[in-house]
Amino acid sequence: MKKLMKLIGFISLFAASFAASFSNPGNGTPPLALAAEVEWSGDLEITGDLKLTGAGKGLVFPDASRQTTAPPNYARIIIVSPVGTAVQNGASLLAKRAAIIDASTTKPYLIKIEPGIYDVGTTSFVMGQYIDIEGSGIESTTIAGTVENSVGVIVGASNSEIRMLNVENTGSSNWSTAISCSGTSPQITSVRAFATGATTNSAIYNINGASPVLTGVEATASGGTNSYGIYSDLSTPTMLRVQSMAQNATDMNCGIRNERSSSILTLSDAKGQGGTTAIGIWDNNNSSSKIVQVTAAAAGGSTSIGIKSSSSSPSISHTIATGSGGSYSYGILMGDGTPVLRNVIARSSSSAHCTGIQNSGASPVMTNVTATASDGTTSNYGLHNVTGPGVITADRCSFTGNTRSVSNVVAFTFNMGATKLEGPVDSPGTWLCANCYNGSGAALNASCQ
Repeated sequence: MKKLMKLIGFISLFAASFAASFSNPGNGTPPLALAAEVEWSGDLEITGDLKLTGAGKGLVFPDASRQTTAPPNYARIIIVSPVGTAVQNGASLLAKRAAIIDASTTKPYLIKIEPGIYDVGTTSFVMGQYIDIEGSGIESTTIAGTVENSVGVIVGASNSEIRMLNVENTGSSNWSTAISCSGTSPQITSVRAFATGATTNSAIYNINGASPVLTGVEATASGGTNSYGIYSDLSTPTMLRVQSMAQNATDMNCGIRNERSSSILTLSDAKGQGGTTAIGIWDNNNSSSKIVQVTAAAAGGSTSIGIKSSSSSPSISHTIATGSGGSYSYGILMGDGTPVLRNVIARSSSSAHCTGIQNSGASPVMTNVTATASDGTTSNYGLHNVTGPGVITADRCSFTGNTRSVSNVVAFTFNMGATKLEGPVDSPGTWLCANCYNGSGAALNASCQ
């Protein structure tokens, strides 16, 4: 207990036994003990010890608040509270982070942020190793800013976690990012990230060997020319129960984009909405993502693609990929590479040209894949092979389209077994069909005719 306590205003002291020492130097006054409720109006200065005894007894202050225990004295938990405006709150948050200079593996810290809006302006909040950041819930705590050039409002660090809060970048001229990770591997848990206001917007941006772990994350990018929910370049993020959305950009809206990256995506949703091109998930430029139990959807673009693989070799399983609306829609669009598809549904609908799976030079291996095109006003292709060369392997699959169930070109070799082809079949190329059948269940020959 403090040696000096000054209580101003009305104070009620509840105690079964109240002991206080009033020291008056030189007068020899003994300690005063009171076993009752004491009320005091005015200023009370106590030099010495003030002791409260009795369960549940304490101090009642003029604002009616009651304190029965001393406030905790944390050694490595830094409490950040609102101090005024959102900008003032943000300045306080940055200052408290900057004050931590000795975090280590043996001396970790936690920054606990109370409910409120903390606006850091154009200055990023840079996480530090061995410093966890915890809000009071994604609906309660927001860190906001207007940071430029693909650097996030939050900049990730390895050996640290950020959780239970909302992060927003609401305006910069070039590239707006809520959370950026450059060569780092933070844990990002139960976080909502939102980016808008720039030519390019990305809620989460991973680059230069970053390997963050995202769990229970909502990532949304909106507006501008190009928007990406999660954009990874030369990185290996792991994503579990993630919802990633891109919308309202004039050119491209892509839920998740991987460039030269090996992402792991599980039990998640990715969606692109509107613009010239809408894409749910895009693996590009020698990416090799692992996609398991995911829903990838694109809608409302002039071209809408559920999953796009360009010169890449993703592994896709137990996943639904859909494209709808606009002039062209694809459940899955592949170009070069050797994608592996297992237990996948690819659907295209409600466009002028609908294609369940379109292949341009890739050599996919497909097992238990269902590709369907419907409601296209001009064409409906189940599987459309447009350029080669390539070798396609399909086992226990189903391809449906009233224009063509499978459309092939001379450069392709098609190895197909126990597969349903519902709709006309193009005959060019090399066909090796075994135990295949049409939409009526009738057996097809070795050329799938």
